[in-house]
Amino acid sequence: MSNQHQAVCKEVSDLIRNSDFERAATLLQKYKPIRDQFITRAFYLLYSDTRSPYYSEDEARNSLDFLEKSKDLWGIIEKGRCLLEGLLYDKDTFAAEDLFCSASRLNPKKGAEKAKFYLGLIYANGLHTPGDDSTSDVEQAKKMFTEIIASNSVFKERAREEYCKVLMSSNVIDESEEAELFSHLTTLLRNDSHRTAKLYSTFMLAALTKLGDIVYNEEKAPTGMTEKAEFDSDYNQLRNAVSSLRKVLPHV
Repeated sequence: MSNQHQAVCKEVSDLIRNSDFERAATLLQKYKPIRDQFITRAFYLLYSDTRSPYYSEDEARNSLDFLEKSKDLWGIIEKGRCLLEGLLYDKDTFAAEDLFCSASRLNPKKGAEKAKFYLGLIYANGLHTPGDDSTSDVEQAKKMFTEIIASNSVFKERAREEYCKVLMSSNVIDESEEAELFSHLTTLLRNDSHRTAKLYSTFMLAALTKLGDIVYNEEKAPTGMTEKAEFDSDYNQLRNAVSSLRKVLPHV
């Protein structure tokens, strides 16, 4: 019976993905009395999609609460995501963190990457542990994202993107991390240029600014009046060029 219910959930998921809510509802009608994890997931998908005429926050919450009590890995992570983003429930990042940690313990292999991804977001954005005045845990975030990047998870590219954001927001990164950042950004640009062009150009603009500060360091300025004037003029031209690029290139 479990295989049958799993197949029903898959079919409902496909129908909802194609916005065929009526067929999904008709298919689920005879399963309404059944309290099964896969059937409950299917009903949740129908109730939680804001495009659906069957959209119901109460019914969606009831489905997730049942899945959490049933220790359903998918449901626990989905409820954590909703709490993290303030969907269906009041936003509660601490409760979300607890659910993601619970999911990781429940099934370290099957649920680890998805739960780790959301935990990484919590750590990167300083949303962990009550009373810590919302400081980010950069090292823990990097650890989570790095482990996902090394896996075959469907969250691999999203983790790569978030890892780049963490490195780029750090005040100081060493040479190896800078090289790693460039490598990851190049991979992201190759895989999805539309999505990641803004992140890539932000890095390149920062790199040009940094290069200008190195080449035109005041300590390297010539001593002659004419040469010093040309040196300063070249530096200003570079800064103006970078400023112009900022106006035409997307950046964060």
